[in-house]
Amino acid sequence: MDIRLKKRSECDSAFLFHLFSQIKKAELHFDLYPEDISSQIFQMQFNAWEQMVHTNYPGCGDFLITCDSEKAGRLQVDRDSEEFRIINISLLPSFRNRGVGTKIIRDILAEARQKGKPVYLEADKNNPAVKLYHRLGFKVCQENELKFSMKYQQNQDVCF
Repeated sequence: MDIRLKKRSECDSAFLFHLFSQIKKAELHFDLYPEDISSQIFQMQFNAWEQMVHTNYPGCGDFLITCDSEKAGRLQVDRDSEEFRIINISLLPSFRNRGVGTKIIRDILAEARQKGKPVYLEADKNNPAVKLYHRLGFKVCQENELKFSMKYQQNQDVCF
């Protein structure tokens, strides 16, 4: 499998909205709603997400994930001077459980280890990828009713 990251461009917007919609449809069980209503709701959520990332992480790397030249998903990662933060890693359902996410995250962890930086992410508690994050060495540092805040660091002594 040839897994690559490609810097996001404007021509990727339709795919990224499609990816976002697929994830939200499954997450929120929107299969029962008419397509025009769910599409409007997803468009509002997508726009809000894009604005939040742009505002809170202005230097964030935004990448399209390709697998054997097919569009497979998206990675948004912020590499600031103190830490790395995986803001979003998402894959179309047909690319899950095939090692794509594992490879992308392992590459980020290797880069962070080389630079001596921790890696943070947040995940919904019901997200199946939480098992992957644990397997790769992430530890839960904080949690609320809905989300885990997780951290990976070569020396896992302290979480904050």
